[in-house]
Amino acid sequence: MKPCFDQSSKYSQQRNWVQAIILRTDDYPLEELIGVLDKNEHARYQAFVNPLHKKDFALAHILKRRVLSGYLQLEESAPLHFGKTRMGKPYLHKHPIHFNLSHSRGIVALVFSNTLICGVDVEAHRTQHFSTNLLKVSMTAAEQQAIQGAKNPIAEFYDRWVTKEALIKAQGVGLRQPLDTLCTIKQHYPTMREDRLISQEQLWQLSAPDYSLAICALGPKPDFFVEYPAVLYS
Repeated sequence: MKPCFDQSSKYSQQRNWVQAIILRTDDYPLEELIGVLDKNEHARYQAFVNPLHKKDFALAHILKRRVLSGYLQLEESAPLHFGKTRMGKPYLHKHPIHFNLSHSRGIVALVFSNTLICGVDVEAHRTQHFSTNLLKVSMTAAEQQAIQGAKNPIAEFYDRWVTKEALIKAQGVGLRQPLDTLCTIKQHYPTMREDRLISQEQLWQLSAPDYSLAICALGPKPDFFVEYPAVLYS
Protein backbone atom coordinates (compact mmCIF):
# COMPACT_ATOMS: atom_id res chain seq x y z
CA MET A 1 0.00 0.00 0.00
CA LYS A 2 1.52 3.32 -1.08
CA PRO A 3 1.72 6.47 1.07
CA CYS A 4 -1.48 8.47 0.63
CA PHE A 5 -0.26 12.07 0.74
CA ASP A 6 1.95 13.82 -1.79
CA GLN A 7 3.67 17.19 -1.52
CA SER A 8 1.35 19.76 -3.05
CA SER A 9 2.04 22.96 -4.98
CA LYS A 10 -0.14 24.78 -2.45
CA TYR A 11 2.88 24.85 -0.12
CA SER A 12 5.36 26.19 -2.66
CA GLN A 13 4.54 29.85 -2.05
CA GLN A 14 3.97 29.49 1.69
CA ARG A 15 6.84 29.82 4.13
CA ASN A 16 4.85 29.00 7.27
CA TRP A 17 2.06 26.50 6.91
CA VAL A 18 0.25 23.88 8.98
CA GLN A 19 -1.62 21.02 7.36
CA ALA A 20 -4.48 19.35 9.22
CA ILE A 21 -6.17 16.11 8.24
CA ILE A 22 -9.37 14.98 9.98
CA LEU A 23 -11.27 11.73 9.69
CA ARG A 24 -14.18 9.85 11.24
CA THR A 25 -13.18 6.32 12.15
CA ASP A 26 -16.57 4.87 11.09
CA ASP A 27 -15.55 5.54 7.49
CA TYR A 28 -12.53 3.21 7.60
CA PRO A 29 -12.45 -0.56 8.17
CA LEU A 30 -9.23 -1.65 9.84
CA GLU A 31 -8.68 -4.94 8.02
CA GLU A 32 -6.72 -3.47 5.09
CA LEU A 33 -4.84 -0.93 7.20
CA ILE A 34 -3.80 -2.54 10.48
CA GLY A 35 -0.52 -3.81 8.99
CA VAL A 36 0.71 -0.22 8.74
CA LEU A 37 1.34 -0.13 12.52
CA ASP A 38 4.76 -1.12 13.86
CA LYS A 39 5.19 -3.75 16.57
CA ASN A 40 5.01 -1.28 19.46
CA GLU A 41 1.91 0.45 18.11
CA HIS A 42 0.26 -2.89 17.43
CA ALA A 43 0.92 -4.03 21.01
CA ARG A 44 -0.61 -0.81 22.35
CA TYR A 45 -3.58 -1.28 20.02
CA GLN A 46 -4.15 -4.80 21.31
CA ALA A 47 -4.01 -3.58 24.93
CA PHE A 48 -7.14 -1.42 24.57
CA VAL A 49 -10.31 -2.95 25.99
CA ASN A 50 -12.87 -0.45 24.67
CA PRO A 51 -13.41 -1.17 20.92
CA LEU A 52 -14.01 2.50 20.11
CA HIS A 53 -10.80 3.61 21.83
CA LYS A 54 -8.97 0.75 20.14
CA LYS A 55 -10.04 1.81 16.67
CA ASP A 56 -9.37 5.51 17.39
CA PHE A 57 -5.80 4.71 18.43
CA ALA A 58 -5.12 2.47 15.45
CA LEU A 59 -6.45 4.87 12.82
CA ALA A 60 -4.65 7.84 14.40
CA HIS A 61 -1.28 6.09 14.06
CA ILE A 62 -2.11 4.66 10.64
CA LEU A 63 -2.98 8.20 9.49
CA LYS A 64 0.28 9.49 10.97
CA ARG A 65 2.39 6.91 9.14
CA ARG A 66 0.60 7.05 5.79
CA VAL A 67 0.50 10.84 5.58
CA LEU A 68 4.02 11.61 6.81
CA SER A 69 5.49 8.95 4.53
CA GLY A 70 3.68 10.47 1.59
CA TYR A 71 4.67 14.03 2.43
CA LEU A 72 8.33 13.05 2.89
CA GLN A 73 8.19 11.09 -0.39
CA LEU A 74 9.51 7.93 1.20
CA GLU A 75 9.33 4.51 -0.35
CA GLU A 76 6.57 2.26 0.92
CA SER A 77 9.10 -0.01 2.61
CA ALA A 78 11.02 2.83 4.30
CA PRO A 79 10.50 2.63 8.08
CA LEU A 80 9.55 5.64 10.16
CA HIS A 81 10.97 5.72 13.67
CA PHE A 82 9.16 7.80 16.26
CA GLY A 83 10.23 8.87 19.73
CA LYS A 84 8.95 11.00 22.60
CA THR A 85 10.45 13.92 24.48
CA ARG A 86 10.89 13.78 28.24
CA MET A 87 7.45 15.40 28.55
CA GLY A 88 5.87 12.87 26.21
CA LYS A 89 5.58 14.86 22.97
CA PRO A 90 6.09 12.62 19.92
CA TYR A 91 8.64 13.37 17.22
CA LEU A 92 9.99 11.70 14.09
CA HIS A 93 13.65 10.63 14.04
CA LYS A 94 15.91 11.96 11.26
CA HIS A 95 13.28 14.08 9.53
CA PRO A 96 12.76 17.85 10.12
CA ILE A 97 9.00 17.82 10.44
CA HIS A 98 6.70 18.76 13.32
CA PHE A 99 3.47 16.85 13.91
CA ASN A 100 0.82 16.12 16.50
CA LEU A 101 -2.12 13.71 16.87
CA SER A 102 -5.44 13.71 18.68
CA HIS A 103 -8.44 11.39 18.77
CA SER A 104 -11.74 11.29 20.61
CA ARG A 105 -14.67 8.87 20.29
CA GLY A 106 -14.59 8.34 16.55
CA ILE A 107 -12.77 11.53 15.43
CA VAL A 108 -9.05 11.53 14.55
CA ALA A 109 -6.91 14.57 13.68
CA LEU A 110 -3.31 14.92 12.50
CA VAL A 111 -1.41 18.19 12.04
CA PHE A 112 2.06 18.68 10.62
CA SER A 113 4.38 21.45 9.43
CA ASN A 114 7.90 21.66 8.05
CA THR A 115 8.74 24.84 10.01
CA LEU A 116 6.29 25.40 12.88
CA ILE A 117 5.85 23.48 16.11
CA CYS A 118 2.18 22.61 16.28
CA GLY A 119 -0.42 20.94 18.45
CA VAL A 120 -3.95 19.69 17.89
CA ASP A 121 -6.77 18.63 20.17
CA VAL A 122 -10.16 17.19 19.31
CA GLU A 123 -12.91 16.32 21.77
CA ALA A 124 -16.28 14.73 21.13
CA HIS A 125 -19.06 16.55 22.97
CA ARG A 126 -20.09 14.46 25.97
CA THR A 127 -22.88 15.66 28.23
CA GLN A 128 -21.89 13.22 30.98
CA HIS A 129 -18.33 14.56 30.96
CA PHE A 130 -19.42 18.14 31.56
CA SER A 131 -19.72 19.12 35.24
CA THR A 132 -19.49 22.17 37.47
CA ASN A 133 -16.35 20.81 39.10
CA LEU A 134 -14.62 20.25 35.76
CA LEU A 135 -15.58 23.76 34.69
CA LYS A 136 -14.02 25.25 37.84
CA VAL A 137 -10.72 23.38 37.60
CA SER A 138 -10.20 23.96 33.87
CA MET A 139 -11.50 27.48 33.18
CA THR A 140 -10.80 30.97 34.50
CA ALA A 141 -13.61 32.91 36.15
CA ALA A 142 -14.24 34.92 32.96
CA GLU A 143 -14.39 31.76 30.87
CA GLN A 144 -16.77 30.10 33.31
CA GLN A 145 -19.09 33.09 33.01
CA ALA A 146 -18.91 32.99 29.20
CA ILE A 147 -19.64 29.26 29.11
CA GLN A 148 -22.56 29.45 31.54
CA GLY A 149 -24.09 32.29 29.52
CA ALA A 150 -23.65 30.61 26.14
CA LYS A 151 -26.54 29.31 24.03
CA ASN A 152 -24.85 25.88 24.00
CA PRO A 153 -22.70 25.64 27.17
CA ILE A 154 -21.34 22.18 26.34
CA ALA A 155 -20.09 23.21 22.90
CA GLU A 156 -18.70 26.46 24.35
CA PHE A 157 -16.86 24.50 27.05
CA TYR A 158 -15.29 22.08 24.59
CA ASP A 159 -14.34 24.89 22.18
CA ARG A 160 -12.31 26.51 24.95
CA TRP A 161 -10.99 23.19 26.30
CA VAL A 162 -9.50 22.09 22.95
CA THR A 163 -7.96 25.53 22.43
CA LYS A 164 -6.05 25.22 25.70
CA GLU A 165 -5.07 21.62 25.05
CA ALA A 166 -3.80 22.45 21.55
CA LEU A 167 -1.52 25.15 23.01
CA ILE A 168 -0.23 22.81 25.74
CA LYS A 169 0.43 20.07 23.20
CA ALA A 170 2.26 22.48 20.91
CA GLN A 171 4.41 23.67 23.81
CA GLY A 172 5.06 20.07 24.82
CA VAL A 173 4.62 20.75 28.54
CA GLY A 174 2.15 17.94 29.22
CA LEU A 175 0.15 18.00 32.43
CA ARG A 176 2.52 20.48 34.07
CA GLN A 177 0.36 23.35 32.77
CA PRO A 178 -3.02 23.49 34.60
CA LEU A 179 -5.80 24.48 32.21
CA ASP A 180 -7.17 27.18 34.53
CA THR A 181 -3.86 29.08 34.26
CA LEU A 182 -4.47 29.62 30.54
CA CYS A 183 -7.03 32.09 29.25
CA THR A 184 -8.87 32.35 25.95
CA ILE A 185 -10.33 35.79 26.77
CA LYS A 186 -7.38 38.17 26.53
CA GLN A 187 -9.20 41.39 27.42
CA HIS A 188 -10.02 40.05 30.88
CA TYR A 189 -6.37 39.33 31.71
CA PRO A 190 -4.23 42.10 30.17
CA THR A 191 -1.40 41.48 32.65
CA MET A 192 -1.24 37.70 32.21
CA ARG A 193 2.06 36.32 30.92
CA GLU A 194 2.13 36.19 27.12
CA ASP A 195 2.91 32.47 27.07
CA ARG A 196 -0.37 31.86 28.89
CA LEU A 197 -2.52 33.85 26.50
CA ILE A 198 -3.63 32.28 23.26
CA SER A 199 -3.34 34.48 20.18
CA GLN A 200 -6.04 34.07 17.57
CA GLU A 201 -3.35 34.34 14.89
CA GLN A 202 -1.85 31.06 16.11
CA LEU A 203 -5.16 29.20 16.00
CA TRP A 204 -7.47 27.38 13.65
CA GLN A 205 -10.70 26.25 15.27
CA LEU A 206 -13.64 24.08 14.26
CA SER A 207 -16.86 23.81 16.23
CA ALA A 208 -18.82 20.93 14.69
CA PRO A 209 -22.27 19.80 15.92
CA ASP A 210 -20.76 16.86 17.82
CA TYR A 211 -17.11 17.76 18.42
CA SER A 212 -14.68 20.64 18.88
CA LEU A 213 -11.20 20.90 17.37
CA ALA A 214 -8.35 23.40 17.68
CA ILE A 215 -4.91 23.68 16.13
CA CYS A 216 -2.16 25.83 17.60
CA ALA A 217 1.09 26.76 15.85
CA LEU A 218 4.02 28.41 17.64
CA GLY A 219 5.82 31.16 15.76
CA PRO A 220 4.82 33.47 12.89
CA LYS A 221 1.22 33.51 11.72
CA PRO A 222 0.76 30.38 9.60
CA ASP A 223 -1.44 29.48 6.68
CA PHE A 224 -3.69 26.61 7.74
CA PHE A 225 -4.74 23.92 5.26
CA VAL A 226 -7.44 21.47 6.30
CA GLU A 227 -8.31 18.24 4.51
CA TYR A 228 -11.52 16.46 5.53
CA PRO A 229 -12.19 13.63 5.17
CA ALA A 230 -8.79 11.98 4.92
CA VAL A 231 -7.89 9.51 2.20
CA LEU A 232 -6.05 6.49 3.57
CA TYR A 233 -6.15 4.26 0.53
CA SER A 234 -4.18 4.70 -2.67
